[in-house]
Amino acid sequence: MEEYIPVILAAIVLCIAVVSCFKPNCYSEADIYEFLADIKLATLTEVNVTRVYYFPFKVTLINGSIVLEKPVAQVLFPFKDNTVYAPIIVQNTTVVGLVELQIVSKGSKVEVSIRG
Repeated sequence: MEEYIPVILAAIVLCIAVVSCFKPNCYSEADIYEFLADIKLATLTEVNVTRVYYFPFKVTLINGSIVLEKPVAQVLFPFKDNTVYAPIIVQNTTVVGLVELQIVSKGSKVEVSIRG
């Protein structure tokens, strides 16, 4: 019986490795939070920053609001369902994946534009 212990342990480790590679609907919201924090910072101080963000799902930028495909828990701006009401000025657009955005303070509003 003892000769089967290494085989059983190897099978368990292999199963864990295979299962950990398949994570359905796994996405990171870190860049969404960073984007919202950058907008909040731009409303409080003079900011002119260009950053690359990774949005794992569709983010629609509309004047005065950001519509997310999936809801996120945030407290920086008022929100309802999947819509975050932020003081942004932008040409209406939808972004997903890697995107380079420029964030510029314009008084009480924040101008967001796609770069490159």
